[in-house]
Amino acid sequence: MSSKKGIFNQDICRGAGKYLKTGIAGIDSLGGLPAYEIIEICGSAGVGKSLLVQQLMISYMCIKKSVYTWYFDIDRTFNPEHLLKLFPEREIEDALSRVYLYSPLDFSDFIKKLSEVISLKRDSKDNLLIIDSIPNIFLDLGDTSDEEILQELQIRIVQIGELLRKFVKEQNTVIVINHVRSLVRKEKIIYEQKYFGEPSNLWLREGIIPALGGVWEYYVDTRYFLKKIRRDLRILIVVFSNSIPETFVTVKFVKGKFI
Repeated sequence: MSSKKGIFNQDICRGAGKYLKTGIAGIDSLGGLPAYEIIEICGSAGVGKSLLVQQLMISYMCIKKSVYTWYFDIDRTFNPEHLLKLFPEREIEDALSRVYLYSPLDFSDFIKKLSEVISLKRDSKDNLLIIDSIPNIFLDLGDTSDEEILQELQIRIVQIGELLRKFVKEQNTVIVINHVRSLVRKEKIIYEQKYFGEPSNLWLREGIIPALGGVWEYYVDTRYFLKKIRRDLRILIVVFSNSIPETFVTVKFVKGKFI
């Protein structure tokens, strides 16, 4: 793990010691999720990233009755029926009534809806904006080593990052799900290393690296890596953060629920 310094003034975005309680023992042992930040949860397919985010969203919203969530379901995997099995019906129905679900058609549609959400005049603070999952909004660009396409990717990432930064400046919190890809030294990786250097030792050990690269990383305030240890156990690693130590916690996964 290694710390990082962003190119933005992070002080105006910090939660000043404020944390979101999640109802998940391992995360709450660290105080909870840092508020007013752009938080990323990355990990391999099938490790439970989406379920973890949805579960902590509902837990938080059951505590904070006045908050709203804007959930960008890019993967079209949001399943309220599963959540109804994990929480008391009365509590979750109230929480779900405050979730605005969007399934963007493409990148242009995503930016349009995201811009509309950011520009809303809200009476409440402490709201959530969730993107599940961010790499899939760039599928139209393909997996290519063409430098012009890679530059277009960076431009789009900056466009999204600047919008999300506006949201957290209004004392709201963003949670983004990210994929990991194999750490293969092809042209795409070489392009990243030219501007952002070698990947950290954590990724070298794991043989993977978070998608979207160094430009996106500058917008992330806290990055978690969710890793499966066995069927009923996960480890959540704080790769870097402005607000909490670079550490790790174990998270139990029992009967389809993180506890």
